Amino acid sequence: MIASFLNGVAAMACLAVAAFFVRFWQESADRVFACLAAAFSIFAINYGLLGLLPYPDDRRAYAFALRLIGFVAILVGIMVKGRELAESMRSSDRERVDSPSVRRFKERR
Repeated sequence: MIASFLNGVAAMACLAVAAFFVRFWQESADRVFACLAAAFSIFAINYGLLGLLPYPDDRRAYAFALRLIGFVAILVGIMVKGRELAESMRSSDRERVDSPSVRRFKERR
């Protein structure tokens, strides 16, 4: 009985965290926040299912597959953010190479 209550509390906490990430995603349009919001929504569903299923039920193992999907969503968000940062660093390097001061320096040589 207490385990079901605590799973419900964890589900509500995950939904609150997901709501914050949705708000951050709407303000910044950063895809890492969308991935985090999706992951915490999946975690909330996971905790809700664990709270509803009886403890000795064999279907509880399938609920943990949801948690795996949530962690994969977080990893995807991290990889997308890393790729975006790498692209922005590459473009800023190109801008530095093509800047007027660099061209003047090359012309002097």
